[in-house]
Amino acid sequence: MAEPKPEVPPEVALQRLTALAREAGAVARTDAALARGRARRIEEVERPVLPLAPRRGWLIPAALAPLLAILGLVWLRPAARS
Repeated sequence: MAEPKPEVPPEVALQRLTALAREAGAVARTDAALARGRARRIEEVERPVLPLAPRRGWLIPAALAPLLAILGLVWLRPAARS
C-alpha cells in the first residue's frame, strides 16, 4: 500500500475523502424506490423461519445409504474358492 504524501496534512486528506463519500452517496433516490426497498426489508424480517424437522427426515436414510451399499457389495461378491 502506498504511503500518503507527507506534504498533505491529514485534515485536508480527510476533507477530500469526506467530499468523495458525499458525492458517491448523492445518488438521487425516488420515494417509490425507497418504499420498495423498505417493503423488501420488512418482508425479509417478517418472513417465517422454516422448521428443521422436514430436513432431518432425510438424515437417517442419507446416512444409511452408503452402509447399505457396502453391505450389498460384500453380500453379492463371489465366494472365495478353496
